[in-house]
Amino acid sequence: MDRIAIIGLGFIGASIGYTLRLNHGKRYHVVGFDYDSKTQQKADKTGALDESTWALGDAVRDADIIVIATPAAAAKDLFADIANDLKPGAVVTDTTSTAGTITGWAEEYLPNSVGFVSGHPLVSGVGIDEANGAVFEGKRWALAPTATAPQDAVRRTIRLVEHLGSKPFFISVEEHDSYVAAATNLPIVVSNAMMLAAARSPSWREIGKFATDQFGEVSSASRFNPDINIGSLTGNTEMTIHWIDQMIIELADFRVMLEDESCADPDSPLIETLNDAWDARLRWENGIEPGVIERPALPTSGDMMLGVLVGHHVAERLRGIRDRSRQQDY
Repeated sequence: MDRIAIIGLGFIGASIGYTLRLNHGKRYHVVGFDYDSKTQQKADKTGALDESTWALGDAVRDADIIVIATPAAAAKDLFADIANDLKPGAVVTDTTSTAGTITGWAEEYLPNSVGFVSGHPLVSGVGIDEANGAVFEGKRWALAPTATAPQDAVRRTIRLVEHLGSKPFFISVEEHDSYVAAATNLPIVVSNAMMLAAARSPSWREIGKFATDQFGEVSSASRFNPDINIGSLTGNTEMTIHWIDQMIIELADFRVMLEDESCADPDSPLIETLNDAWDARLRWENGIEPGVIERPALPTSGDMMLGVLVGHHVAERLRGIRDRSRQQDY
């Protein structure tokens, strides 16, 4: 029987505990620890754990597998704290969305006698109240081991992921962080930016009365605990900034298209762009191979509008990014 220590008992950590105890209770002995005592007590009382311990060192000391399910920002200090308590041959993995940063911390702080494999379950949920034993069933789980990761550690991590009901797949650290920045971090930025754009208005009290479910959906990431969002954003800043730049370009294009007197015409760039987005969304929802989406030709005033929106210095840099992107498309 493998002893598995889960550090962090929120949505992901508690769900791992529930799933292993429900489906593989004879294979794993689940030990849990959380810095929040109330969260740990709840995970223990609701059946996510075989054993609860109030000392981090005790949780990991005899563990065969250690799962770091805390916010990404906490991992650096956590690795330093557990380094001397890990037994040789133990496997450490994580569930955060910052493969590059957390792998770097693991290499810096964890002893060479243990194996680290970066992991990222592609599921969503908030808090222990949403945790359950079916969260991972059929879902994909990204694994980004380095070239020097022990093969035994990789195999044992794959087995754990499969026992949770997920489908593991391999990806490089660099690809992982770029894709996460586009699919996870950019929505966090957009959600918070839109929320603040409306809430900072003197008319927000009245604006809020008009906010429908659509506003709620787009701003939903701003409801997450900032400790969660800050870890995702600051652990992957370079790629996140890249995708913010792409978003600024798209917003600037929309501004130019809306200022065009013919924007409502059936063959206008605005209609074409909305159709492209609609098509891309339908393809993604239905698992259809994505098509090539070319940027429509915009009025030459677009560069001026971009300068007004973000400043001419930044606009010059973004124009360079856009030009290079077009060249790569060809």
